[in-house]
Amino acid sequence: STMASMESGRSAGGFHVANPQGPWFSTAFAGAVYYLETYGWFILAAVVATSLLMPSFQRLAKNIEDNLNGEEKRKREARLDKQREQVRKKQAEAFEKRVQELEKQRAENPGERDAERERRLEEINERAARLGFQPRGQPRKANGTNARGRPEYNPLMGGDVPRFRTSRPARPRGGA
Repeated sequence: STMASMESGRSAGGFHVANPQGPWFSTAFAGAVYYLETYGWFILAAVVATSLLMPSFQRLAKNIEDNLNGEEKRKREARLDKQREQVRKKQAEAFEKRVQELEKQRAENPGERDAERERRLEEINERAARLGFQPRGQPRKANGTNARGRPEYNPLMGGDVPRFRTSRPARPRGGA
């Protein structure tokens, strides 16, 4: 009779699921099938959208992680800025100390400073004389000659050196 009931179930076109675990398996399977029938298109759309948008989500996650790490970078930069500022302060203090030492030396030996200045001025004047320039601090000669003894060039005074002038043919001037 069991064989007859199975054949009658198949002939009636019913859907028969093997039920090896008991009645709860059949209920769970039926619920899953119902859920897929109802929300299947939404699930498929979510899977496709997720696969297409995954690179963007990964970039967003990386940016968020970088921003979190960015706080560490900002802290490190702040530490480095403090160190740089300390180095600058030390350099400024050393510079101020050196300036004070030099001022102290100048105050103690004012004659040495003037002698040094005179020596430098002499060196400059010697170089200028070698190059043919008028040494600084010496007035120019009033007769218009330079250090080599030549008269200084003045284009307004004319001169004994003839200048080259092109010969142009005379053009007719005037009206008709």
